[in-house]
Amino acid sequence: MHDFLEATFYGISLSMDAMAVAVAMFSVRHTRSAIWQAIAVSFVFALFQFLMPVIGYGCCNILPIASIQTVGKFIACALLLFLGVRMVLAKEDCTVPQFGVVSVLSLAVATSIDALIVGVGFAVTANAEYLYFSTIIGVVTFFIALFGCFLGSVLGVHCLSKSTLIGGIVLIGIAIKQLF
Repeated sequence: MHDFLEATFYGISLSMDAMAVAVAMFSVRHTRSAIWQAIAVSFVFALFQFLMPVIGYGCCNILPIASIQTVGKFIACALLLFLGVRMVLAKEDCTVPQFGVVSVLSLAVATSIDALIVGVGFAVTANAEYLYFSTIIGVVTFFIALFGCFLGSVLGVHCLSKSTLIGGIVLIGIAIKQLF
């Protein structure tokens, strides 16, 4: 039971970036998004939140820990900054940015870099239950990101004139947070 609670707390804390991005993504749509889109986006975020600790655990035996942390932060920052600036500029053009497969995958990678570092932490502390923890993290992320999609969809319908700008600023803020 203790491990389940600990893994759930990991999942909640790691999924907050995914939820914020989901809110930003779904707030810029003119109409309420289809449920399958929300499920697909949430699944991709959850999949990456599951995979990254596993990858971090595995990479710890190959690469120095410091290089994983440094490179990961800059990759996440660059991806989020690019997409955030794109959303802010789209607001000035009065166009709604489209989030295709590449954008969703980029956002999933960017929001799961912290989970990669957690996987490294699992390896350093010799946590043999890293697959269990990763699974719980992924499941929690799915539901929190799904909530973010619906929240963004509702907020976007009511606040459409400012939602693209706010969503872009949120992504830029998360990008800056990645550096610290």
